[in-house]
Amino acid sequence: MVVSSSISLIAMIMMLFVSLLFVAERVLFGLAAYHDAQSQGNPDAVIWGLAVGFLGIIPGIIYLCVRGSGRRLVRCANCGYPHDATDFCCPKCGEKNPAAAEANPYAQVLASRARKEMIGGIAVIAAGILLMILVMLFFGVFMMRYRAFF
Repeated sequence: MVVSSSISLIAMIMMLFVSLLFVAERVLFGLAAYHDAQSQGNPDAVIWGLAVGFLGIIPGIIYLCVRGSGRRLVRCANCGYPHDATDFCCPKCGEKNPAAAEANPYAQVLASRARKEMIGGIAVIAAGILLMILVMLFFGVFMMRYRAFF
């Protein structure tokens, strides 16, 4: 009976780790979608981040298909306020914006952050797969060794 209860405890701990890895993967992919949408000037960055974070891969695929289309927003170089790329000046501070359509001062920072979060999400998925393989190997060896107790 001691062997059976220790197997149950180990299984619960492993399932807790897998659950935590699942949550970490969702958070990282949601943040990656959010920051990528911000770097693209998408006004719906929060919605995309939440959709990918909560609903998973299907909204992520949809986002990747539509990420370059639609209205293009830029951020003011003076105050950081997001506005349409065709505006001649910032609606908040009035700063002239002659090259707003060509350059977004925050795009590179947000795109870099999105890449790092995407790599982190992929690493978490790989760690989860590795953990599941190790769990299956552990229980396979354990069951072969202690068959007489069951």
